[in-house]
Amino acid sequence: MGSTFLGLSPLLVRPLFPSYRKGSRGLPSICGRSVKYLLWHRWLVLEINLSARCFPTEDRQAIAGAITNLFPDAVIRGDEIIEAVSASLETFAEQLKKQRIRDAARAVMRRGLRGGSTSFKLNKQVATVGKISFSEESHPLEDIEVTISSDDIESLISSIAPDTRGGVKR
Repeated sequence: MGSTFLGLSPLLVRPLFPSYRKGSRGLPSICGRSVKYLLWHRWLVLEINLSARCFPTEDRQAIAGAITNLFPDAVIRGDEIIEAVSASLETFAEQLKKQRIRDAARAVMRRGLRGGSTSFKLNKQVATVGKISFSEESHPLEDIEVTISSDDIESLISSIAPDTRGGVKR
């Protein structure tokens, strides 16, 4: 990749992709559309859809904050049903590594595989503090539903949640 992206200098790329930096693996979405994600010298199409129900006793801004804690580039809309679209797994993947739960994350994401996507649920209350907790059972205030779609979902899962049981990849 060097110091250019698609033959453009970083000075020209940053206005188009504000979070782009040298060595970056992901690019943010433009208008919530799918973008390409650089993975092992290959471009993958990546789309992340999130939704969460906002009950009358909950604060909409707190739920939106829970989503943006893990997916900072998410474009959020809705009031009772909050929907968001993101194009970057960078913060989510960093948190998996920091919490040392990549093996568990890989298992949950593989369990949710359906065609070219994976679906899973994240605990809303835990996400408000920027942490990840996968939900396997339902909660009274429900969870954040996440669907990640890609043209090579297995490689994407292996990239963000590599197998750490055989060696130290922390």
